[in-house]
Amino acid sequence: MTTVEQVGVQSPAAGPTVLGHFEPGSDEWHAARANGIGGSEIAAVMGLSPHESRFSLWHRKKGLIGPVEESEEMYWGKEHEPAICRRFARKHPDLKVTSSPTVAAHDRPWQIANPDRLICTPEQPVPHAVLEAKTARDAEGWGKEGTAEVPVHYRAQCLWYMDVIG
Repeated sequence: MTTVEQVGVQSPAAGPTVLGHFEPGSDEWHAARANGIGGSEIAAVMGLSPHESRFSLWHRKKGLIGPVEESEEMYWGKEHEPAICRRFARKHPDLKVTSSPTVAAHDRPWQIANPDRLICTPEQPVPHAVLEAKTARDAEGWGKEGTAEVPVHYRAQCLWYMDVIG
C-alpha cells in the first residue's frame, strides 16, 4: 500500500531545524528525541496508538522507564524499510526519494520528525512529500491499494511529519 501526502513548501528561513542524521534506535537518536514528541509518539499522545498509552509515554519522557524494547514487528519493519522505499522509488521514477534527517519544527523545537524518506521532483527540488514505509501482519485499517485509507495511528504520524516539515 503506498500513498503520497503532499506537504506545503515553506521558504528556507521558515523550514525545519535539522537536528542530525541518526540511526533509528541509536543512543544519539534517542537523545535527539528526548525533549520532544516524535511522529511515532503522537498517536499515544492522542490516545490512538495500539502500541503505547499516554501514561507509558509520559513516564518514558520523564526518564522513569526505559525506551520501548524492540519487538519482532519493530525489527522487521526496520529491516524491510529500505526495500519498501527502493520499491516505491522504482515504481515512481519521476520522483526523487531521499533519506531524511531528524528535524524539529522551526518555531516548535519540541515537535520532532523522523520521516523514512523525503520526496522531491525535478520541478520542485525542495522536499514536498514524505514517504513512510510500513509493514503489517494483516489488512486491519488499510484500504485498497493506492487509496489514502491507512490506520489512524499511521495517519497521525504522517500528518505530524508534514506539520513539522512545513
